[in-house]
Amino acid sequence: MIKTTDYIILFMSNSNCIIFSLNYKRIESFYGEIESKLRSESFLGTIYFDLLLSNGIGNNRFFKAPFRNNKIEKVSRFQGIEKYSRAIARLNTFLIKNNIDLSKGVLTKSQQLNFVNNLHL
Repeated sequence: MIKTTDYIILFMSNSNCIIFSLNYKRIESFYGEIESKLRSESFLGTIYFDLLLSNGIGNNRFFKAPFRNNKIEKVSRFQGIEKYSRAIARLNTFLIKNNIDLSKGVLTKSQQLNFVNNLHL
């Protein structure tokens, strides 16, 4: 795991990682920094982004993008990920167990409580 003030990178395997945004800032503004950290870990594969704190609970919470040639591939539109994937289940559990501050984003207090109480997928 790599943690900064703006995001957390969780390595699920040598070819899959999850990046969780810790605030409402656009994740694209950290691409250069993220790419550098992934290169230092010799990572090659798929990045799953969780934008819960910037996009809220909904269809645009999760996205994935390939990391190849030491870069996050620039695609015109990120591909959404499956609702019940292993990545989402692992991340939701991580967020709750590590008491990630859900108040640093766009979620209302009601949504925060709902997420914690129901492990919203």
